[in-house]
Amino acid sequence: MKRVMILMIVMGCFSAFAEEKTEVKAFQDTAMDLIEEGKYEVAFRLLDDRIKQKEWELQFLYMLRADCYGQFQDYEKARKDYIKALPRSTKGTVEYRLGRTLERLKQPREAIAYLDKSIEITGGKDKQAALARYYKSKALCRMGKYEEAKLELKKIDPETTHGVIMDQVKVMFDFCDEQEKKLAEQVAKEQTPTKEEPESQSKVHD
Repeated sequence: MKRVMILMIVMGCFSAFAEEKTEVKAFQDTAMDLIEEGKYEVAFRLLDDRIKQKEWELQFLYMLRADCYGQFQDYEKARKDYIKALPRSTKGTVEYRLGRTLERLKQPREAIAYLDKSIEITGGKDKQAALARYYKSKALCRMGKYEEAKLELKKIDPETTHGVIMDQVKVMFDFCDEQEKKLAEQVAKEQTPTKEEPESQSKVHD
């Protein structure tokens, strides 16, 4: 039974490939005929639309492959594919995913730039913007900017996330508080003058 199913899948793939190959050949023939007939404007519009469509499809596939690389924790390859997918990004999705990936690659400045762009595109009022703010706060923490990170976390509206990441937001907020406290203690310790030990005086014998 399994062999029959596998055979049917393989045959289906070959059939789909054959149909696509036939369609591509028909399109190429049409374009060439138009050019040979001197109908350059018509041929140009036909080819231009086709190229734009294929570019969009390819860039969308780059984004999906980058998502897979992210799941494999191969963030460098994910970064490269997200960059290839950027030209067709319209809803800030690629910017968000690229920013998140850069944060995981410990490149906070670059991450913040893309996360800010994603927030700007979405208007900062949806789930994607909330997630972008969360990862932006993590990037800020990597730079030691804990107060700025907390301000970013405060902008996250629980209603837009349906409570999905609010536990993580609280953990991140507490982490920022803890790090600020440690820094304050360290600064206070450095500013506290150390007591100088009295110089030893040697007794003078007559």
